[in-house]
Amino acid sequence: MAEVMRTCATAGKMALDLCSNGLQLRLFAYLARHGAASPVQGASEQQPLLEQRSFASVTDVVEEEFTLSDGRSLGVAYFGAENGSPVFYFHGYPGCRLSGGAFFDRAGKKLGARIIAIDRPGIGNSSPQPGRKPLDLASDIRELAEHLKLKSYGIIGVSGGGPYALACARALSPEKLKAVSIIGGMGPIDVGLKGMSWGNWLTFIGLMYFPWITRLLQKKAASVLNTMPNEKIIEQIGGRVTERTARFVGPDLMYLLEPERMGTMLDLYREHYKQGIEGYMEDGRVMTTDWGFDLKDIPAEIPIQLWYSKKDTNVPFQMGEAIRSRLSSPPEFHVDEHETHLQLVLKCSGSALESLLEKL
Repeated sequence: MAEVMRTCATAGKMALDLCSNGLQLRLFAYLARHGAASPVQGASEQQPLLEQRSFASVTDVVEEEFTLSDGRSLGVAYFGAENGSPVFYFHGYPGCRLSGGAFFDRAGKKLGARIIAIDRPGIGNSSPQPGRKPLDLASDIRELAEHLKLKSYGIIGVSGGGPYALACARALSPEKLKAVSIIGGMGPIDVGLKGMSWGNWLTFIGLMYFPWITRLLQKKAASVLNTMPNEKIIEQIGGRVTERTARFVGPDLMYLLEPERMGTMLDLYREHYKQGIEGYMEDGRVMTTDWGFDLKDIPAEIPIQLWYSKKDTNVPFQMGEAIRSRLSSPPEFHVDEHETHLQLVLKCSGSALESLLEKL
């Protein structure tokens, strides 16, 4: 019996060590895929504005905390054109409302779109909602749209925001919701994790089978963000990035090592953990369990646009294919052959927004 206990203890320590290393790389990978722009492909003087790849914080953000009918608060930030066509933005995982400005503020101003970015429950300025499902967010959007007196609108979901965008397509009236665009959006978990980088694979396996380990490690990550200034974190991450670790997190991290870009991303990441880790855990639970609706039941009247890359190892291409095959009406399926997860978002954000606005 003692031998069995020693064996279990050893195995548990090995799992913790593995997940700890994975968390560091996961942090690198997260920062990389959401925070960098390629200096080669992002040269503004050589590209039309909508094709320029950039990631920058927005200083003139307008925010509010909207009170829902059940008393919860919904954190909202507005970007883009003040009087433009309304488009709701659903952030990635992890993420927060402020990333809506980083990705879509410039394109929104250029194209005449009012970007309405929200925090999901338990994240940023939004109240927790334990046990929630993606369809619950659709109810929140319905209330917010009524509050804003919107006659119609579109939705863009990026990465982890994809399931919620699809839920809105299922639950909201086609008279109000005119189109949905998803860039590298997470698919149903039953599609499987094949094609994910090992760091992402480890994250989702932890959420599904070892949530107590994930919770412990997320507490440590949040503690670092809450107690350590950006400059120190940037210094430590830069010192730990070697040729060996770069192979696991991908080339985008090397671009993110520019202090201003990484500082912006750390601020967004810190905002995600503003209330602690429960928002992260709930969002992870939602993505790794049944969504509570079938994709085939999404009304054909709502146009769906999908943007996926065959080189994406954060949200594999097969997830986009699975979503396409399960919808009752064929979506617009935009396939990229070359881009990573981050670069896909940076490359397609302007085009996806422009295409969405054509449907409004």
